[in-house]
Amino acid sequence: LPGLALKWNQKTNQVYFVTRVKWIGPVQAKMTFTDLDGAEQSCVVNFGTLKKTPLPANGEPFILTSPALCSDTKSVLNKVNTAAEKAAQTVVYNKFKALVASKTAAGESTSVQFTYRRELHRATDYAFRNPGETLLTKEWSTPTYASLYYKAIDSISAALPAGVPAAVSATADGAFVPVVTLESKRLDYTMTSSDTTKCEVLTDGRIWAKVAGQNCVITIGTGANAVWAGKSFTWTIPMVEAIGANSGSALIAPSDATAVNLGPLTVTWKQSTNQVVTKFNSINAGLVRVRMQFTDLNNVVHNCIAAFGAKKIATTPANALKTQTSPALCAGADLVAFKALVTARKSGVGMGVIPVTFNYQFEQYNPITGVQLAGQVVNSDAKPWSAGFFVKLNYRATNN
Repeated sequence: LPGLALKWNQKTNQVYFVTRVKWIGPVQAKMTFTDLDGAEQSCVVNFGTLKKTPLPANGEPFILTSPALCSDTKSVLNKVNTAAEKAAQTVVYNKFKALVASKTAAGESTSVQFTYRRELHRATDYAFRNPGETLLTKEWSTPTYASLYYKAIDSISAALPAGVPAAVSATADGAFVPVVTLESKRLDYTMTSSDTTKCEVLTDGRIWAKVAGQNCVITIGTGANAVWAGKSFTWTIPMVEAIGANSGSALIAPSDATAVNLGPLTVTWKQSTNQVVTKFNSINAGLVRVRMQFTDLNNVVHNCIAAFGAKKIATTPANALKTQTSPALCAGADLVAFKALVTARKSGVGMGVIPVTFNYQFEQYNPITGVQLAGQVVNSDAKPWSAGFFVKLNYRATNN
């Protein structure tokens, strides 16, 4: 705009004016739009300077930013808003937000009109450039029109969860849950693999790495329900060898109440109680069984199993990652044997390392409707467990 720049914060739908001035004084700006009912609405904002204000020593102009439009109903700068005026502007602001939301959902821009008027004063003594020409006696400027286009996507990124290797798995049970972050008006996103023989994106959003030592290339793009043609993001994941079946190649878990990630599982071990808790991460809701297996001091294998989860989590968006937390694993004789193993491992051979294996079973459900996904088998002793994640729990005498 002549003399004014426009800023639009898409997150809040707030509109601001910015002006660079050498002639100071009060400024009044107005945005006009046609709401969803076909009625014309206006937001007025006041800003500027009311007293002598020397310019910077380098002679550069002031840069003045208005409050957000539709938040200031004052007709002049020093007038206090009444409760009725504030309420009226809130109504207008809500109509503007509704208009932007409707236009954005339809893939259209939001049309608005801007005008302004101002008093011109010298910065040195605040004298009028044009005596008698006050703010409210001046005509509004010639209208300027703008189309506000919601940016299709502001940012998108993806990463492995902290501590998760892109480990190769023989079956889809060993797939991992990626962390995808986007800021967008899109309603969803898609993930596709450039070579499904190397890695495959499963229907629940997990990524199944199949070939060791090569790159998995994933493209994240606009989903089927998107209302804008968003940007795409290519993510290259270097794949490592499979999690090994021996203590030499197993993942070492951080000590005492800090989590380690194993594909869709997060495992936390609290050393003061020797309690192990798992969290299961997926974009779907579901019922989970987690098993922690260890061999005690008498070479007896123990299986600590916890069942948890929910069929419906309607409070979380359908495409967002869900986290479901287990009760503590191991109780009774199993917990006694685990504690004895930990005590023995605090000294001697293998000091501080407690080897355990985790597996899981997962029934997947639509988190919004609670309907079981097609092809799902109910968790049971007859149902195969996932491939094992072998972990060395790392005991530390002190935590400082």
